[in-house]
Amino acid sequence: MAAESQAFDLVLAADTLIYFGDLEKVFDAVASTLRSAGHFVFTVEAVMPEAGQVVGFQLHPSGRYRHGTDYVMRCLAAAGLTLVSMTEATLREEIRQPVKGVLAVAQRTHAVVTTG
Repeated sequence: MAAESQAFDLVLAADTLIYFGDLEKVFDAVASTLRSAGHFVFTVEAVMPEAGQVVGFQLHPSGRYRHGTDYVMRCLAAAGLTLVSMTEATLREEIRQPVKGVLAVAQRTHAVVTTG
């Protein structure tokens, strides 16, 4: 994506961010590849923190990462992406158990400045 500056109106990441812990670089790359007002639609598995606990992301025993919604919103804002919507969802079933997560839509809110 880094090689495709402002090339796309839409980036879709369904059931793929579970393989990334830290989302900052991913969201930066998405922002750089989106055109002005472009959209980023994605899912993440949700961390289920205990009361009062703040969690950015954690590796689940399944080998996949789960992300806290506050963390996701911070990463979006840092990348210049504005959250349009975030909806709780069942992403899939594993061993007949629902995997809880969120479906999010974000939009690029400012121009990416390139030097050179």
